[in-house]
Amino acid sequence: MEPPTAAIDLALADAKRKPAVTREKRLIRLRSEVQALLSNTSGANNIAIGTAALFSNTTGFSNTASGRDSLKSNTTGYINTATGRDSLRSNTTGSSNTATGSSALYSTTTGTDNTGSGRDVLTGNSTGSSNTAIGARALSFNSMGNGNIALGFSAGDTLTTGNNNIDIGNKGVAAESGKIRIGTTGTHTDTFLAGVIHGDGTGLTGLTGASFSAGSITNVQLANNAVQAGNIATDAVQSANIASGAVGTSDLADGAVTNPKLASNAVQSANIANGAVGTTELAAGAVTTSKLNLTGMSA
Repeated sequence: MEPPTAAIDLALADAKRKPAVTREKRLIRLRSEVQALLSNTSGANNIAIGTAALFSNTTGFSNTASGRDSLKSNTTGYINTATGRDSLRSNTTGSSNTATGSSALYSTTTGTDNTGSGRDVLTGNSTGSSNTAIGARALSFNSMGNGNIALGFSAGDTLTTGNNNIDIGNKGVAAESGKIRIGTTGTHTDTFLAGVIHGDGTGLTGLTGASFSAGSITNVQLANNAVQAGNIATDAVQSANIASGAVGTSDLADGAVTNPKLASNAVQSANIANGAVGTTELAAGAVTTSKLNLTGMSA
């Protein structure tokens, strides 16, 4: 099959000033190097730019290939866009893929609806579909995973077969599914989030006091009744964590404070306002001589 007419005309025009032998050699070389859409039979609305671009295409339609060997193996796949050398090179019947960058989606054969931007993105993908990778080598070893999103250099490049993961600035973990990983331990040390974080709290695990900076959580960030006794570990709240005057009688339910919850000498006169405790607040027999400091008192 002859190379595109426009290419032949260009070669002939360029060779008019040269001997016939030179012109013939140039045409032979053009036929062997161009080979774009060489096998096309009834495929329509295809664009191929570069040596062997869409080389094997037969009936595939609405494909765009730009770069040497881009979409080279495509036969019936349609609505694919490949920009860069070897991009979507192995694709045969996969459709609606977009690959931008050298070797992007190189190994994809039948996968659909994948988007890759950057050198070697999704290069190992074969049958995986609906993946999005942005950044050089992002999701480069994903072979058949579906619905994954990776953003950043080498993001998600440890992922192999997992589905529905989101890796941002993180390599991910092989074969895991349904995970969101943001940042890399040792590289990213602080996180700042604007706005309100929604959720039922079941996804928050492994958090300790060391996870929060001093003063980062105040009553403004906590909804009414957000913290229940069942959410607080034994001895989690110490007097050092409570600001002076932070807890008043209006904040305590009836019977909330009992003897077993008070350490020895925890209540001092300095902590009790004048008139705060009257006879109505004291149970019968609550005050005994053992609980009174009688030092300095005379008979």
